Amino acid sequence: SPLAVLLSAYMTGEETPTEDEVQLERPPLYAIKACLYAVCHTLMQEAEWREKREERALVFRILTYIEEHYTEDITLPEMAEALSYEYHYLSRVLREDLHIGFRSLINQRRCERARELISDGDQPLSTIAMLCGFRSLRTFNRAFLAETGITPSAMRRGARSAR
Repeated sequence: SPLAVLLSAYMTGEETPTEDEVQLERPPLYAIKACLYAVCHTLMQEAEWREKREERALVFRILTYIEEHYTEDITLPEMAEALSYEYHYLSRVLREDLHIGFRSLINQRRCERARELISDGDQPLSTIAMLCGFRSLRTFNRAFLAETGITPSAMRRGARSAR
């Protein structure tokens, strides 16, 4: 076959035959179309993979920002501005990739820190609430109960009895 002649010449280092010496058959149209579909499919997979990789990097940036600022009174628009994204886009990324909203994510981190402080010491719950970024004891109690299933004072009683 003409292709075998070309491959053989290439592999052995011989001079490649000229176009006049080798006549390649024109592939059928369906074969060309199939090759184009395969190339397009591969390109689309590559684009999707890159997009997912970029979203994972963005999720890491979001989580880093929250870790650094959860004790502050932060909002989604403020974080979006700090990260140079539209807040609607960040909200979508959080919901699709982490399956959680911004406020829930913040409260989750704050309550995690509050659990540590409640277990480790005897600071007043109001102080713990403020140290963890809650602006009122009422908000702290509601968020803590929603997150852990018990109130901060009940956790405090349990931590004291375990000592």
